[in-house]
Amino acid sequence: MNRVTLGVIAVSLRRLLLGVVTLLCATGGLAKELSLKGSETLAFTTDRVTWLSFDLSPDGTTFMLEVLGEIYTVSRNGGVADPLITGIAFDSQPVYSPDGTQIAFISDREGTENVWIANADGSDPKRISDVAVDSELASPSWAPDGSHVIVSVGHWKTRTHKVWAFHPDGGKGVRLAPSRSGSSTDAQNYMGAVYSPDGRYLYFAYKEGGFGYNQTLPLWQIRRLELITGEQVVLTSAVGSAFRPTLSPDGQKVVYGTRFDTRTGLRIRDLVSGEDEWLVYPVQRDEQESRFTRDLLPASKFSADGSTVYYTVDGLLKGISLENRAEFTIPLEVPLAISHEPRLDIPYRIGLGPVKAKLIRGA
Repeated sequence: MNRVTLGVIAVSLRRLLLGVVTLLCATGGLAKELSLKGSETLAFTTDRVTWLSFDLSPDGTTFMLEVLGEIYTVSRNGGVADPLITGIAFDSQPVYSPDGTQIAFISDREGTENVWIANADGSDPKRISDVAVDSELASPSWAPDGSHVIVSVGHWKTRTHKVWAFHPDGGKGVRLAPSRSGSSTDAQNYMGAVYSPDGRYLYFAYKEGGFGYNQTLPLWQIRRLELITGEQVVLTSAVGSAFRPTLSPDGQKVVYGTRFDTRTGLRIRDLVSGEDEWLVYPVQRDEQESRFTRDLLPASKFSADGSTVYYTVDGLLKGISLENRAEFTIPLEVPLAISHEPRLDIPYRIGLGPVKAKLIRGA
């Protein structure tokens, strides 16, 4: 059994257990803190990570990685990763604050997903959002001044995600990116929202309607919302859709994902000249035909000086120079020790008479 298979088994076990805990929380069966502590540890080392969510510290020295619901840090040059936040909870999609002193991430440590913040060393974690029990959160991102965190909040019933802002002190939050003018429905999706460095604009991927399977492309396009006037501008018209925008430090370039043939790549657009070209192809496969619960693509990242873009492909963390398009790999070694419960056994009496065979469908 290889390391990738072990990783998939581990995360599946944890999601199953936490799903039961979420149900208990929703019915009042638990206090806010998870009662499951994990009695066994699954330990292995990996150099590849499926659907690698990562961020680069503002000073450009440290990568922060999410690996199977654990958060690690590693030098910009790679090496052995150090654990930052671990435990039975599934902590994901970490991002540094603009000054590098704090991080924001998604966690289900109280039984349902919420936005949490912590100090950059992982200490003093604190929940700042207050969303419905059945919510699914994706792609947290800080405001340029660090005053709040924005995130896409989705619900199973509506099958759509909206952008919400949450203050570090907590609260109900404020909804951003209101319904598009002229739309006859509220079934609109906003994913991967990020501010421009000057805080004037909000960039995001947008589509009408909820998620679905085997849909015909294009589905998503990149939009820009002018926060003062509320004007929305469609920036792309990509045949393979456009999603997961990442802004350069000077706000003059945007990198986004798109599909070409059967694979996903990254394109880069100069927002001043309008020039739009391929940056790297292929990268991590996108999630357009599925339930994009963790956005449509892991976010790419610019270096602090804007000269390099980092991305993930084949489970590896890679970079590409904007000057000469030279690609390189960041070598990683992640020593995992995942806490889990081996089995959650809940006896259930099904009756005393003969068992009648039935066809099980939709399990």
